Amino acid sequence: MRRARSMCLNTIETYVAWNKHAPVRGRFDVSGRLDLVRFLQCVADEGMYAIVRPGPFMCAAWHDGVLPGWLTKECPLGLRRSDPLYIVAVAQYPGQVLPLTTL
Repeated sequence: MRRARSMCLNTIETYVAWNKHAPVRGRFDVSGRLDLVRFLQCVADEGMYAIVRPGPFMCAAWHDGVLPGWLTKECPLGLRRSDPLYIVAVAQYPGQVLPLTTL
């Protein structure tokens, strides 16, 4: 971040990979390398802005678009559709991420 700041950049962008943060249904992990709050605080400490891209679907370059494995097992034919199990899980995800993004 310091190197980016020294190049006169003012913004850092990051994905929030759902599959990494929620490897198990019902548990949202923000420890160690997954500590989004600490990361965003470091960005702020450098006087920079952050663009946080939480998904839930990140991009096709990642396996299953970073949807967690438990979700793909529960909804084998209904991902990114109106499958009720998928809709419920996707609706809960922002509630886990958004509180972490406000400093």
